Amino acid sequence: MGSLIPLEEGKNTLGALLLREGHVAVSLGDDQTIEARGADYGVGVFSSENRSFTHAALVPGLKYGPESPPVDTGETGERKRRDRRPVLRIGSVGGPVRFLQKRLSRLGYSTGEFDADFGPITESAVASFQEDNGLRATGVVDRNTWRRLSPVRKNKMKLKKRRGRA
Repeated sequence: MGSLIPLEEGKNTLGALLLREGHVAVSLGDDQTIEARGADYGVGVFSSENRSFTHAALVPGLKYGPESPPVDTGETGERKRRDRRPVLRIGSVGGPVRFLQKRLSRLGYSTGEFDADFGPITESAVASFQEDNGLRATGVVDRNTWRRLSPVRKNKMKLKKRRGRA
């Protein structure tokens, strides 16, 4: 039997189950969920705010914490960390959106206020960033967009070594 936890704690615990009659979602932490919401929405990342969840639970035997467990990719037996960055789009809210807004702003793309609400201004900034970086300009932050947003330290290190400074 699983253990029930306070709903707000469940919304902010990676891997916790959020429940309501006839529906289960998995918390990504930071008020985000991954869930199947039917043919109209498909499987995706959604905000857990203003939703009708009634309970949160932890599955017995699983460890919950800030690190995601390694997973076997099945290709080489190599173990990798799961990519926990959520897909963000219009309607997404929370910490990952605020992080995105700050990162885009630092790169010169105006997102307005850092309000943690993915609205039309953030969507436009994302689309501009995607277009400028050779990505399809969808305005949706997917895995490829996150990769381009992430600082690339390896290349800087190689450049310094070539110049004889590292």
